[in-house]
Amino acid sequence: MRPYYHYEQMRPRFSFGFGWTGTVKVLIIVNAAVFLLGNVIDVILKQRGAFNSIFGYTLADVLGRGYLWQPFTYMFVHGGLGHLFFNMLGLFFFGGSVEKRLGRRNFIVFYLACGLGGAVLGSFYRGGMVGASAAVYGVLIAFASFNPDARVLVFFMFPVKARYVAIGMVFLSVAGALGAPDGTAHLAHLGGVAVSVVWLWGRPVWGRLTAGMTQARMERRRRRSAQAGPRGQRRGAPQSASSRPPRRGRRRSRPLPTPGPCTERGTTPPRSWAI
Repeated sequence: MRPYYHYEQMRPRFSFGFGWTGTVKVLIIVNAAVFLLGNVIDVILKQRGAFNSIFGYTLADVLGRGYLWQPFTYMFVHGGLGHLFFNMLGLFFFGGSVEKRLGRRNFIVFYLACGLGGAVLGSFYRGGMVGASAAVYGVLIAFASFNPDARVLVFFMFPVKARYVAIGMVFLSVAGALGAPDGTAHLAHLGGVAVSVVWLWGRPVWGRLTAGMTQARMERRRRRSAQAGPRGQRRGAPQSASSRPPRRGRRRSRPLPTPGPCTERGTTPPRSWAI
């Protein structure tokens, strides 16, 4: 699937991607490096699938063997070159636009959350799971939500709006999950879709909630500063010697020097203190 047009300008123009960002580059490089490393380790151990069996996701391994890293690492492991290529192709075309909309930090959290959602719902799938499909499905849903009228070339031939592409992909995953097993963890795809929908739906609610919390925090700070005494101290708090007001009553005075007969150069008149 390939984005075709930008609709941000009056005149559409051809595009090979909706944003080649640094985070997307790092994710693609990491996935490719892990795939290469896994093949090298399998060759060294002379056992095909040994790397995927350790870093792929299986609920029995997580609960029985304590492989707690698998829900995080499985999304960087792929079963073949074609699997890696199409997942990274989708991330390349859709990830940059979503990252520019969410921001780098939020995009990373969003990507990992979609992958974890795929692991949770994919736990009902019999067998091990590998691949970034759940995270890429979540990115696709976010892209279609932010750019519903963007054109995507399906099979590199047919331009279709992004909203319809997302609906079609979700429909195929639902049909695959309800149909006969075909070796694909369709439930994991739907887990990534579910996290993406919840994230996008909850963003306005979370924004209003955090805005209200920030306003209440600023109001509390304003009240504390209004109740504070000199130099930021609260009323009733013990004050330092430098900030205490002068005591009332009789004060010690220092009179002017008493004039005397000292008229020679270099001499000073004697001082007297009145107590």
